Amino acid sequence: MTADPRTPGRTLLPVASARQTWTTLAARFRERPGLSATAATVLVVAAAGGLVAPWVLGRLVDDVIADAPASRIAGRVAVIAAAAVLTGLLTALGAALASRLGETVLARLRERVLDRALHLPSATLERAGTGDLLARVGDDVAVVTNVIAVSGPAFVGALLSVLLTVFGLVALDWRLGLAGLVAAPAYALALRWYLRRSAPYYARERIATGERTQAMAGALRGAATVRAYRTEDAHVAAIAERSGVARDLSLEIFNLHTRFGLRINRSEFLGLAAVLVAGFFLVRDDLVTVGAATTAALYFHRLFNPIGLLLMESDSVLQAGASLARLVGVAELPDTAPTAASGPPAASGPPAASGPPTASGPPTASGPAARP
Repeated sequence: MTADPRTPGRTLLPVASARQTWTTLAARFRERPGLSATAATVLVVAAAGGLVAPWVLGRLVDDVIADAPASRIAGRVAVIAAAAVLTGLLTALGAALASRLGETVLARLRERVLDRALHLPSATLERAGTGDLLARVGDDVAVVTNVIAVSGPAFVGALLSVLLTVFGLVALDWRLGLAGLVAAPAYALALRWYLRRSAPYYARERIATGERTQAMAGALRGAATVRAYRTEDAHVAAIAERSGVARDLSLEIFNLHTRFGLRINRSEFLGLAAVLVAGFFLVRDDLVTVGAATTAALYFHRLFNPIGLLLMESDSVLQAGASLARLVGVAELPDTAPTAASGPPAASGPPAASGPPTASGPPTASGPAARP
C-alpha cells in the first residue's frame, strides 16, 4: 500500500514495480504463444520489406548513370511498386494481429483486476478510497486500451524499422553506417533529458486523476447529506482544486513534449548531414557508388518517421506504463475470497437430542407388578 501525502490517513492501493509489471505482462503473452509468434513474425517481415525500395532505388541511380537499358529500369520500378504494396499489406496485417493480441491480454488483466477489486476487504477499500479504485478500473484501463489499440502496434513496428534500417545502413557500407550513428548520442541525450523530467509527471498525473475521481465520487455518493448540510460549495471547490492540479500537470507535460521535439529535429539534422558529407567523400574517392550513397541517405531519412514516432509516442507509452503498473498492483493482490470450510458437511435435519433416548411406546415394567 502507498500512503497519500495529500490526505492523511488514506492508504492508496499498491502500485507494481517495473520488474513486476513486465513479468506479469510477459506471462500473459506466453499464454498465447501461437498468436504472439505470428504477430512478431509478420511485423518483422513488414519492417524488412520497407528496406527494399531504398535499396532498389540506389541501384536504379547506378543504372541511370551507367546508361542501362530501359527494360532493367522498368524492372527496378516494378520491384519498388511490388515491395511497397506487399509492405503495406503486411504492415496492416501485423497491426491487426498485434492489436488482437494486446486486447486479449488486456481483457484477461481487466478480469483479474475486477476479481481482486470485488474481493477487497471493506477496511482496505475505505482506507484507499473509492476514487483510487475507480480511477484504476476506469481511467487507467482507458489509457492502456488506447495505447494497445492505436499506439502499440505502430510503436512496435517503428522499433523494428529502426533496428533493421540501422542494420541495413551498416551492411551497405560500414563507414556510412558510422556516419549515421553520429546522431545516436544526440537522440540518446534528448531521450534521457525527456525521460528524467517526464516520468515523475506521469506518475503524479495518474494520482491526481484518482484524487479528482475520489472528490467527485464522494460528493455524488453523499449527495443527500451534502444538500442537507449545505456544503455544496465546499465540495465543488474541492473538485475544482483537484481538477486544477490535473490540468496543470497536463500543461506542464505538453510544454515538456514540445521542447523535446526541438531536440529531435536537431538530432535528425546532425545525422543526415553526417551521412551526406561521408557519402560525398566516399564517392569522390571511388570507395562507394553514387547509388550506394543515395541508398544510405534514403535509409537515414527513412529513420525520421519511426524514430520520431518512438520518441514522441514515448509520451503515451509512459502514461500506459504508469497505468499498467497501477492495474498490476491490484491484480497481484492476494486472493481474499472466503473459502468453504473443510470437513464433512453437517446434517440438514434437526439436531439430535443431547440427553438419553426416550421410548416412544408405553413403559414395560421390569420389576414387581404395581399394586392395584
